[in-house]
Amino acid sequence: MQMSSPLTTIQYPSEVKSDTARKTYKQKLLTNNPETLFADLFKTGEVCNLIFFSDHPSAWHKAIINHYPSVKKEGIYNGWKVKIREPHDPDSTVMTVNIYKNGTVMIQGDLKTFQADYRTIGEIVKHEKAVLSESSSSEQNPPISTSDLRPTPAEAEHISPSLLRAIPLLQEHFTKLEMEMVQLRETVLKQQQLDTCAAHNELQRNTELLTQRLSALTQQTRKLQTEKDSHQCELTALRLQLEDREQSTAEMRQQLREIQEEREQQHSQIQALREQVRELLLAREEPEQTHRAQTLPSSPGSQHPALSAERPDPARSQLSQRPLPDSSSHSSPAPASTEEPEIALLIDSNGKFIDVKKLFPQHRAVKLWCPTTDKALELLTESQLGRPSHIIIHTGTNDLWSQQDRVSNSLRAVVDKARETFPNSKIILSTLLQRKDFHPNTINKINSRISRHCALLPNVHLAHHPDLDTECLYDHVHLYKNLVHILAKRLKDVTLYRTNQTSPRWSRTSPNPANPSRHTPANYIPVHSSSRAPTGAPPRGPLPGAPAPRQDPYRQRPLNNSPTAPAAEARPQQSPTQPGRLSYAQAVSGGADHPNAELHNIQHMLSIICSHLLTHSGQW
Repeated sequence: MQMSSPLTTIQYPSEVKSDTARKTYKQKLLTNNPETLFADLFKTGEVCNLIFFSDHPSAWHKAIINHYPSVKKEGIYNGWKVKIREPHDPDSTVMTVNIYKNGTVMIQGDLKTFQADYRTIGEIVKHEKAVLSESSSSEQNPPISTSDLRPTPAEAEHISPSLLRAIPLLQEHFTKLEMEMVQLRETVLKQQQLDTCAAHNELQRNTELLTQRLSALTQQTRKLQTEKDSHQCELTALRLQLEDREQSTAEMRQQLREIQEEREQQHSQIQALREQVRELLLAREEPEQTHRAQTLPSSPGSQHPALSAERPDPARSQLSQRPLPDSSSHSSPAPASTEEPEIALLIDSNGKFIDVKKLFPQHRAVKLWCPTTDKALELLTESQLGRPSHIIIHTGTNDLWSQQDRVSNSLRAVVDKARETFPNSKIILSTLLQRKDFHPNTINKINSRISRHCALLPNVHLAHHPDLDTECLYDHVHLYKNLVHILAKRLKDVTLYRTNQTSPRWSRTSPNPANPSRHTPANYIPVHSSSRAPTGAPPRGPLPGAPAPRQDPYRQRPLNNSPTAPAAEARPQQSPTQPGRLSYAQAVSGGADHPNAELHNIQHMLSIICSHLLTHSGQW
């Protein structure tokens, strides 16, 4: 910053380096050059403020106040502070002048303005110095009393009248100044006390606030540490469980390999036994032909050649017609087909325990969770279902609270959407089941409307459930688990055009409320249960589309699942040897050969062994 005279820059000698030495040097320089304006510099060389020394700081204080039209007077320690403001903007401070009682005057802010006004202010200071010198001379000999200040008549003759009039006025001004000084001192002390108290209170509040925040952070840190420890323990437990599962999986795989190897060995044994049976049958044919050739000329049957022909052995024909066991029939089930399903079942939570693979074992079926009619409308698309030939819909019960009897309209929309999207599919709509929290008439009215709407639709069929009432519910809406098969059977009957058979009823109000499975026949197999018959049950007829069961040519074998069942227990159930098993020559001669009887016993024992092996291999 470039400034004109009388500005002088403070230059520090090279030996003056510390801040204390620089301060001492600057104070000495200012004292030796009173009322000389100096420019104090930063270490970077820029001007930071203007400074000078005066023996009359109070004169400069008054001169600056009188020179500038808009000022604000403030007090500082051992001095005065004057803030010079813009005349048109009292809130804007142009520069600040700090006047210390030791004689140092420092200017900050608009330095160019003060430098330009320095000479003018100096003239005012000279006048103030003269006034102060006169005041100081009068103060050196202060009057003892007011009457002493008045001149005597002899002195009044030598004093001018104007001076006589000025003396009382000066006394009055000095009295006012003393009072103002006392008030100012009290005001400053009071303000300092207030500021100190406010600062102390604020410091105390900040300290308490920081203490509270620190306590909260400490608690949060402890909580996070506790959670971290608990998560670490859970992670350790999960790792141990994972290791146990991996070990269990490895053991199960090893067991599976052993079972497969054992199964292959049994299959090889079955093949070897069948080869032995064939060899025994071939060995049996040779003595029969020899014996027939020897007895044929002397027998009456020579006159009737047609009667001499060998009768076919039933055991041999049945054994030869018996299909060889296919290893693939006992293997693990094939993976699910990626083809589109033939039957799509859209059902709510009452279908939780329905297994569509067991319900429709001969078809590709899929079950989709459909709690509401809106979900049904969303699922009835080719992207969701593909192109099934049968679509079963059981939903709408959960919409009763929100729609009441308007559920019938929602079900109509579902049916129309299904017919429009799948015009070539058979659509089975299940009527609503009863609920404990709704009057039966409401649900019956909805079912009646749906029945009337679907009566004239050719590809829409209704599945009614008159046997499932509120007594079949374990809560207000869900069926007992052991009664779900009634719902599933009815859906399957309508889907496969089967006759409508009344499902078994179970009532909790009956005298003997037992499990429904106790009242079912011994040969009854639920729709969703396994197709294997129970132990000791009589053989059932083949289901439609199911493979025909194996027939033993020698006996009716019970389906015994025990691998240790002795063959002797099964012998009383076999049919007695029929005469048709003998040839015509043996019948004429009156009995069978002893070797043929032994061969028959061997065949019987081999058939029992094969039956047991086939039974046990089917269990795996």
